[in-house]
Amino acid sequence: MVLDVRTLAILSVAIYVLVAIAMAFLSYGNRDNPGLRDVAIGTMAIACGLLLVGMRGLGVPVAVSVVIGNGMMALGLAQVVAGLRHYFGRPRRWAGLLVPVVLLAATQAWFVLVDDDITWRTFAFSAAHVWLSLVFAAEFLRPAPDEVWPGPRLMVAASQLCHVGVSLWRGVTAATQGAPADLFSPVWFNAIVYIDGILIYMAFAIGMILVDGQRLQSRLARLAASDPLTGLANRRGFIDRVAAALPARSAILLLIDLDHFKAINDRFGHVAGDAVLVEAGHRFAALLRPEDSIARLGGEEFAWFMPDTTVEAGFALAERLRAGFADRPIVVDGREIDLRISIGVAAAPGDGLSWPDLYRVADERLYRAKREGRDRVVASAD
Repeated sequence: MVLDVRTLAILSVAIYVLVAIAMAFLSYGNRDNPGLRDVAIGTMAIACGLLLVGMRGLGVPVAVSVVIGNGMMALGLAQVVAGLRHYFGRPRRWAGLLVPVVLLAATQAWFVLVDDDITWRTFAFSAAHVWLSLVFAAEFLRPAPDEVWPGPRLMVAASQLCHVGVSLWRGVTAATQGAPADLFSPVWFNAIVYIDGILIYMAFAIGMILVDGQRLQSRLARLAASDPLTGLANRRGFIDRVAAALPARSAILLLIDLDHFKAINDRFGHVAGDAVLVEAGHRFAALLRPEDSIARLGGEEFAWFMPDTTVEAGFALAERLRAGFADRPIVVDGREIDLRISIGVAAAPGDGLSWPDLYRVADERLYRAKREGRDRVVASAD
């Protein structure tokens, strides 16, 4: 069988262009995070560098093919890694990415323009790709935000580590046995390089699509369990958390109602009323412990769940909340709005071991607090 290495080179260019287009489409769905846009740009730069390399002997001078083509490939790979760091919410840290790019450009220029030596050009190219691919793999070895399953991420990391192995083999072979004088001569030394490039970037594209799909799935799940106005959990998400914590532990449930909230809407308008709800949510969240959960159940009613908490501690926090609203009005557009709250307290296991039981008891006590004049906390049946 005769190897057609130039066809493999053309196929490589086509694969990288298609991956760049796929990353561009993914970036359209992540417009708040330009990391994937950078990945698409970097991938297209790699494709352009490959194209220049592949056109060697077809009207493109060796100096342009080697120095600019290989330089574009390395710079494109560095851009991809920087984009991935941004995508995953990490600092870009360009310095460590540009060092191998600059060294590669310098060595390629030297071994073309000063001392024409394809062996050391090949070694320098391989060394630069080992460096960049190790950094690439490291980004995928680190846990990613909103991850459901690490499989896709680890697949990309494994493929990059395989690329490191191929690059090491190529560099060592070139240094010890020499590299083929013709980049497109039909030998496996040349063919493996292109096959490796095709496979690792196909693995990268598949992995990124799966990783981004998981992130989207997690974001949608968060949105489904969140209140769009305050950013707190909604009723559905909150009940799920409470049900997961019960009945294995003692806990406190606070039901909180903003007193006379309808009067605030009537007097100041619904926009001001929404601002009051948001500020109330901020005040609640400021006192939230890491293990606690808080939600807006609907309208002006909020709920606070505190696992592993005594009745005394729950009552003390409820009083602190009530006093805080009584002592500090909410300011909306320069206007002070006097807001008071009423709170009903239920405790597990004494008042029940399920969400329906605790909610019923806390709701009865909240109703009693409102019936007795509001701006108060009720934590017992007496």
